[in-house]
Amino acid sequence: MFSFNQLSVSTDETTILQSMAGQFLPGQLNAVVGPSGCGKTTLVKSLLGLLDCKGEIAFHGKEIDPQTTSLAGRVGITVFQGVWMTIFVKVICQFPGSFLMQATILSLCCLSMTWVCLGMSAVFVSTEKASLLSIYLVGFQLPLSGVVLALPDMIVWVLRPFINAFWSWSGYLVTMKDYQVYDGYRIKDTSWLPNEWLACGVLVLQALAGLACVLYGVRRSCSR
Repeated sequence: MFSFNQLSVSTDETTILQSMAGQFLPGQLNAVVGPSGCGKTTLVKSLLGLLDCKGEIAFHGKEIDPQTTSLAGRVGITVFQGVWMTIFVKVICQFPGSFLMQATILSLCCLSMTWVCLGMSAVFVSTEKASLLSIYLVGFQLPLSGVVLALPDMIVWVLRPFINAFWSWSGYLVTMKDYQVYDGYRIKDTSWLPNEWLACGVLVLQALAGLACVLYGVRRSCSR
């Protein structure tokens, strides 16, 4: 069951929703109806985390923090995850290179993967199919990156822009090009690697594509 209570949305000038409450029961068809401008779209976007809101939102009795479901909240979480991954690798593996650039690449890696998975959830009608595809996408990123490299060059260049793991690990590796760990890797593998700025650019494009899918899915749902 999905429920909300005391849900409020406001801007600097006006209050759009005030102390809204309701619930959506499993196995039932629900509809949000009302005159134009009453706040139907605002309510749906708030529940999906696309607008900042105040109140209580719960899924099967477990409260969801509205701040973490907002766009800004999700971006903040993914950036924190990327920075934490950078700190972990720096401390445990003691990899050299620019901390700022490495943290940027890993944060963009998390951000693009998050938005692509959210985009699938927004576009697919079946949540089960969207979840399954997202699991495959995340779980098989590294194996898929290796498989792509074994394909003919023409196919590699067609598929490579869609492989998040390739741009993440190659961009991270290039940040260490002035150190022996990079030289050791290049002894065995002399294939093309993007520079760190190109890797960041592709990851940003992947994130924007995922965000576009999220907005499209939300707009399609609201127009039904």
